[in-house]
Amino acid sequence: MQQLTTAQWRRRREVAGRGHARRPETTGPPVREVRSGATRAVALDRFARTLRFPAHFGATLDALADSLRDAAKIPFTLVWVVDPALPATDADRITEVLGFVEDEVTAARDAAPPSVRSRPAFTVVVVRD
Repeated sequence: MQQLTTAQWRRRREVAGRGHARRPETTGPPVREVRSGATRAVALDRFARTLRFPAHFGATLDALADSLRDAAKIPFTLVWVVDPALPATDADRITEVLGFVEDEVTAARDAAPPSVRSRPAFTVVVVRD
């Protein structure tokens, strides 16, 4: 998991696509940006809407992990922009979940046959000041 400050993310976006959340490279997985909001409930709702989780999404950290595992079957870069108003304990716990899922997906990919290992991966970038 990569952690950036807001200024670093802003510079990266400007270089990548004139202010749009795109990767600098022309190849690679798409980027999906989720802005947290000021509460855990808002953050989980934004993950669900942005990543199109199923209607039965439970809005808990366990449900976030399960839904992310399913979503990560199709590689993409998840950029989570943490709102400074979100309590640090909530931001830390959600960041932990994102890291665990990224590690699990990476481990499964690394254990797969070479044809699967050569595909792009699910990666997480956390933008936080």
